[in-house]
Amino acid sequence: MNNAACFLDNFRIEVSGWGRDGRVFVETTELRPSEDGKKKLLLRHPVLDGALVFLSLLATPECENSVPVAYQVKNVQVTDSGRLNEVLLLELHRHGCTPV
Repeated sequence: MNNAACFLDNFRIEVSGWGRDGRVFVETTELRPSEDGKKKLLLRHPVLDGALVFLSLLATPECENSVPVAYQVKNVQVTDSGRLNEVLLLELHRHGCTPV
């Protein structure tokens, strides 16, 4: 199965990038595509609007060879609990490749 098909439903992913504090973070979460095609996730690490993050699928039988895909943070909202950040993502188009 190709990478594009692996990102269609909710999947456990590893997210890495630079947090609001300028430090690199890596955490596991779930990618949540919405009906309108937008991709959202919840992060414990605060990130800035416009930041780059990289998503990799965690090993599943369907998606064994996932490569990281770059996304830009479009919007960050702190959840009601104040412990998680809801992050809206925009995929960065790779030169010569179709978006996932």
